[in-house]
Amino acid sequence: MGQSALGWERDRINGVSGKVVAPGTLAPIHGATVTLTVLTNPPDSRERTYRAITDDTGEFRIDSAPPGRYLMRVRRLGYRQAHDTIQTMPDSGVKATGLLARDIVRFDECGIMYQEVRVPWWKR
Repeated sequence: MGQSALGWERDRINGVSGKVVAPGTLAPIHGATVTLTVLTNPPDSRERTYRAITDDTGEFRIDSAPPGRYLMRVRRLGYRQAHDTIQTMPDSGVKATGLLARDIVRFDECGIMYQEVRVPWWKR
């Protein structure tokens, strides 16, 4: 199994856009979550995040994020996550490509929840 990676470059169009694909085949990965978390110095107590989900072609777009520094994460169940720090400017955006490598999914805990509901005899 390989490693996941995230690459990006400046784009003329404002906002953050891109594609998430599998390494080797470059097959699109739909349903991946792309998250931008604002990085402030000093850290802000209000964590601001922006999210997008990739479509059937593996593409995503986030227009609502204002210019600034962000931690960008790309995740999908069954794949290793990729992350990097990106910077958007007032006059340019970011075009990113995420390569997500397959990973073995392990669930640490499983459980069953049971709830008993009693209905009075006059409501049966």
